[in-house]
Amino acid sequence: MKHEAFPLFCIAKKGGLNLTETGIGKILSGAGAIFIIGQYFSFTLLVSRFGIYKTLLISSIFATPVTIFMPFSLYLNRLQTETNSLSWLAYIFLISIYACKNIGINVLVSSITIATNRTVSADQRASMNGISMLGGSIVKALGPACAGFLISFLLGGNTVAPVAGSIILYGIISCIGIFCIFFTSLVLHKHHEVEE
Repeated sequence: MKHEAFPLFCIAKKGGLNLTETGIGKILSGAGAIFIIGQYFSFTLLVSRFGIYKTLLISSIFATPVTIFMPFSLYLNRLQTETNSLSWLAYIFLISIYACKNIGINVLVSSITIATNRTVSADQRASMNGISMLGGSIVKALGPACAGFLISFLLGGNTVAPVAGSIILYGIISCIGIFCIFFTSLVLHKHHEVEE
């Protein structure tokens, strides 16, 4: 849902950044450059230093909850006089947050894959991977519909002010990430104890 909500937030005229597709592409390409450089080094460094389950917890903190800061870009972009464009400060802020989120998600998914393969016996790994892929596909299918509904409901201006709607939108997305942190720290804690 967080991937689908960001372009809609950028395009939104009310409560969003009012950018064109070119502006969104610049943000995504800048964040992609940071992601390419940072993904390998972050995963290798975290796993070698903390182990797989602490890496899972750390990456879940940096994956989705950091998106709560996205509406702050509206404040950073308020002095921009040209329409459909970003200030340099807002641009650097957005690519930093988006790259951090993407690196966190990449490390999280890699850690989950390794961790789940360790939790079952070798003869059950194929079944477990198939079930996890099915669950992941269902959630990815629901993401665009949920994001579209939330954007139209919260940034439409009918129920709440659009700027407050963008804060609520990313608050909801961050709460989903905080649930992931809660699940990781409590439910998977016993596997961390086994690893040690």
